[in-house]
Amino acid sequence: MTRWLDVPGRRDGPLDVSEVATGSPEYGRRRLEVELLRIVPGGRPQSTGWLTELRRWLHNRRFRFEVQWDPGYTYEGRFSVEENAAHDGIAEAKLGIECSPWKTRGERTYRVEASGGKTVLLRLGAPVVPKVTCEHPCLVNYRGRTFAFEPGTSTDPDLVLRGPEAVLTVNATPENGTATWAGYAGAAWGDFDGLTVAYLMSAGKPEAKSKPWTSPPFDGAWEAVSGTWLENAFEVDSTPPKRDVFFTYEWKDL
Repeated sequence: MTRWLDVPGRRDGPLDVSEVATGSPEYGRRRLEVELLRIVPGGRPQSTGWLTELRRWLHNRRFRFEVQWDPGYTYEGRFSVEENAAHDGIAEAKLGIECSPWKTRGERTYRVEASGGKTVLLRLGAPVVPKVTCEHPCLVNYRGRTFAFEPGTSTDPDLVLRGPEAVLTVNATPENGTATWAGYAGAAWGDFDGLTVAYLMSAGKPEAKSKPWTSPPFDGAWEAVSGTWLENAFEVDSTPPKRDVFFTYEWKDL
């Protein structure tokens, strides 16, 4: 339901107040009408009794329901029995249903293996605040803003995904960065088009882990160690832990 506001001096026409206030347009209710024809054994009293039961169970009540002409979706709305007539052996009724503007496909969960930073495209309908589940701290970048999540399942009310497609960069190894600017001397940003910053931070190498004191080169004389501390402090992790990040949200469409 668009709410326009004329602003004196504005050259681009009226403002959609709902979009300015919430970041997305406002939608009105969806109205459905259903006509029922029921064969009722017996005469008119039996048909009247069936209509009484129908009103008792449906009138002014709110339900979630599915319709045959739109498989895979669930609607939610308040029912009203607006017209009804009883005949010998037949009962007629007209139902009005004031529904929410969105119909739902149910909850969806998407997995991202986010070692070194991955870009993922999530499809959705209505704007959603996703639940983020991770076993390790992770960073989620969306529309130029970065959100930090600790292990477990949580949400950030400021992370609002907007459809029909949301592109995110997810990094579950934010601590895995050993590269220096000197290592990219002479390079231009365009040379790394399509790569994530997390990938560049790790110099494009596999996930690393800290070396124990008993491993080379620390098992000998310290004066024999060459290179910087940072260069020697890490080694490739041959069995890195899973860095899966899960996004869960309800998929709603108009």
